[in-house]
Amino acid sequence: MAISVEREVKLRISSWLEGEAWLASAGLREKRYLEINSLFDFGDGTLRERGQALRIRRARGSAWLTFKESARISGHVKHRNEYETTVADPDAVERTLQAIGLREQFRYEKYRQVYVLGDLEASLDETPIGFFIELEGPTESIQAAVESWGLTMNQAVVLSYPELYQEHRRKFPAAPRFMIFPDRESSR
Repeated sequence: MAISVEREVKLRISSWLEGEAWLASAGLREKRYLEINSLFDFGDGTLRERGQALRIRRARGSAWLTFKESARISGHVKHRNEYETTVADPDAVERTLQAIGLREQFRYEKYRQVYVLGDLEASLDETPIGFFIELEGPTESIQAAVESWGLTMNQAVVLSYPELYQEHRRKFPAAPRFMIFPDRESSR
């Protein structure tokens, strides 16, 4: 199991093409792929209330189980401990979580393309609520990258995709419960 401190921000952008232009100098690590993320919690929302998350991520024929501790914000960058392990059978893990009282509370999808930008991992994400560049790595490197694009750290988003989707649903109450692409509503 990998234990790490996640340091990240998101930058909202207008399009996939804008993101590719911003990341033109970065090295492409992984071509565009679909990621399906399921968040699990107890019925009373214990983990969410604590600012924690338990996630099964499925992508590129693999799956990971991740627990994220509560986040703290420092210098407009989100920091939090993350515990992650690869899982061979995500359906069996999901049934195990359900057996101990956890339920899928939220699902979100994104198309992601991953770049290496110095000592940062830069992900270009397309979500059902827009396009983002997510920067993960040392705080100083995140700040330098943001400033190199003529932005300030005040423009950085430290909310998670589930939190961004909650905001979206407040503005658009008819939006579906899960942040999934409309043509994939019945699929997993």
